[in-house]
Amino acid sequence: MTAHFLTMLLKQTLLYLPAQILVPAVQFLAVLVWAYYLTPEDVGIVTLAIAIQELAFAAFFMWWSHYALRYIRSYTGDNRRIFLSAESVALLLAGILQCLVLLPLLSLYTNGKVGDETLLILIFFMVSRSYSSYVSERARAEARILVYSISQLSVSVGGFVIGLGIMAWYKAGADSVLIGYIVSQCLALCAGVACTDLRLSIFKCDFGVLRKAASFGLPVMVASVFSLVSLNAPRFVVEAEQGLAAVGLFAIGYGLGLRASSFAVMLVTAGAYPLVVKKMETEGIVAAYKQLQINMMMVGMVVMPVALGVLAINSSIVATLVAEPYREVTSFVLPLSTIAGLFRYLRSHTTDQVFLLQAKPIIITWFGVADLLVTLLMSYFGAVLFGTVGATVGPLFASFFIYFASLVLSVKRFDFEFPFLKMAKIFLSAFVMFCAVHAVPVADEKWKMVPMVFLGGVVYLSCIAFLMKKEFFEITARVFRRK
Repeated sequence: MTAHFLTMLLKQTLLYLPAQILVPAVQFLAVLVWAYYLTPEDVGIVTLAIAIQELAFAAFFMWWSHYALRYIRSYTGDNRRIFLSAESVALLLAGILQCLVLLPLLSLYTNGKVGDETLLILIFFMVSRSYSSYVSERARAEARILVYSISQLSVSVGGFVIGLGIMAWYKAGADSVLIGYIVSQCLALCAGVACTDLRLSIFKCDFGVLRKAASFGLPVMVASVFSLVSLNAPRFVVEAEQGLAAVGLFAIGYGLGLRASSFAVMLVTAGAYPLVVKKMETEGIVAAYKQLQINMMMVGMVVMPVALGVLAINSSIVATLVAEPYREVTSFVLPLSTIAGLFRYLRSHTTDQVFLLQAKPIIITWFGVADLLVTLLMSYFGAVLFGTVGATVGPLFASFFIYFASLVLSVKRFDFEFPFLKMAKIFLSAFVMFCAVHAVPVADEKWKMVPMVFLGGVVYLSCIAFLMKKEFFEITARVFRRK
């Protein structure tokens, strides 16, 4: 292991850690709270609103967002004004197009299932969330950690807290939850604009920059849309087959599983890709590959024990944390969605970055097409044959096979040296942990899960320390070193 590369990643990880812990933790908590205070229909509305917004952001903003993430550091001095003008035009067009498409689309999709007030709230929720998400991504691209953290915490933590207040003061329902997020997203957007050089400056736009952004970003955008449709396809399949109430029942387990995996991945990836890009621009592809190998190992060290840990205590989570009406479906959906999320997020934060470094985003697009087709097909037949829980089969199979294919291609075509041995040792350590925790009786009270988690942590760290002595003690020394 190269100490320099590890030091840089650990530094970035620790700086981003507050937002990366609190945001997914609150998202995880929000799913549980909604299960207790909202009807299945309201849970269905909220989760579908979030899913559609993610698709809208990918379709209208991500082409520019990915270009900014990759190239914003190269615009300095007088060139900065050129970037800012092109950015203003790109964001203005993206927002207008999103509104023009979403308004009739939501009207057709809901088909009278929600009122006009809720429809208007949905539009404001999605547009404000898209802009605040871009501000957050822009801050991450420039390593502006304070701005990134404020934006992330305001949107997720602030939105959840404000929504709870509105539910307590007004009424418990989907509208209250969404209004809470609208308020927090607008505040986050204002704070982001105040703390950065993001300005509305559409005059003297260099359309050459927009063409470059489209050339680079459109394939990634298409791939992201396919990926998000694949990720949310089970929700739409369940809604089409069984209605909004079934989506609500399905969404708790599906959301918890995906949040668990994304929580683990985001602990170490917020500052990871910009670090790889910086290495690419300053030292070349060899240095970038070395940094990416370290990133992959760190991702594996976190995501594998979290995913397998959730599987080990699945019955305890359902019995003690999930509201009774949702337990039966959640007990089946949660473990399947956790594994699906494991492979999906591993790919997006590891092998996909090889293709981006090589300026081959079209490969990610084709993988997105394959992911979508497999997910839709398997989700539909799963739902038809096995009911609500069967819809999870689609993303489970698709995420595994697409990750394996992308891994093979990155190694064979682009000469990337994937750290197979290290990842195998990490998986073995996580599997031993899973066996140890799974042997413990199911918890019937919340506090009884604490010693189960502690046992898992001790077993996993002991295995890592035994199988990966050098890496374990180097990481430990650098985390606790006082400078």
